[in-house]
Amino acid sequence: MIPSELPNVEIGASYRDRLYPWSIVCLLPDMQRSTVSRHRTRTQAEEHLKALYRFSRSFQYTIVFDPESE
Repeated sequence: MIPSELPNVEIGASYRDRLYPWSIVCLLPDMQRSTVSRHRTRTQAEEHLKALYRFSRSFQYTIVFDPESE
């Protein structure tokens, strides 16, 4: 039997987020943050962060471990 509906996309998104627990976030005013990218390893996140700083030093970025992203 072929299902008539596509699988729930939210379930797939949370599983994908768990595969990429290291995030680079841009720190914004009023204690807010914006996720720039997600990575499987801290090393990958650090390399991406170096590239971000080469292109733009006007923003403040940080690396966070966020295994349970919402």
